[in-house]
Amino acid sequence: MHFLFGSLYIDSLYLSDYKIKQFSVIQLGILGGYLYNWLYNNWLFNFSAIAGIANQLQFKELSHQIGKIYPHSTTGIIINVRLGVGYNKERSYFYISASSDNCNYPLSSDYQLKHTFGRIDICYGYRLLKRKNFTH
Repeated sequence: MHFLFGSLYIDSLYLSDYKIKQFSVIQLGILGGYLYNWLYNNWLFNFSAIAGIANQLQFKELSHQIGKIYPHSTTGIIINVRLGVGYNKERSYFYISASSDNCNYPLSSDYQLKHTFGRIDICYGYRLLKRKNFTH
């Protein structure tokens, strides 16, 4: 009995044309969305949602043809969502933010390239020098 945990077995699920060793991308498109910031005392709450269409110029190097680069262009849909919360005082600040970038590009009528990137950032900062208040 074989399990699909080794790379040899996972690679056998894909066509040899799609065994990619390296993948580089240049992307150009039009995005639109909504951004909202809400301030309450020393707290900042942030939300944004962006969607659009973009053309992606891809440069692929296949695992069975090392050194040969295949350019390919395709148009697809992009959706980005971001959430953030921050707290700010005179000497210190803190924030936590999360983002998700989702892209969907058709490679052919049977295959699509989908990639999702997520990220969570947590930061605490302390100001060593006190800011001076300037009056006009």
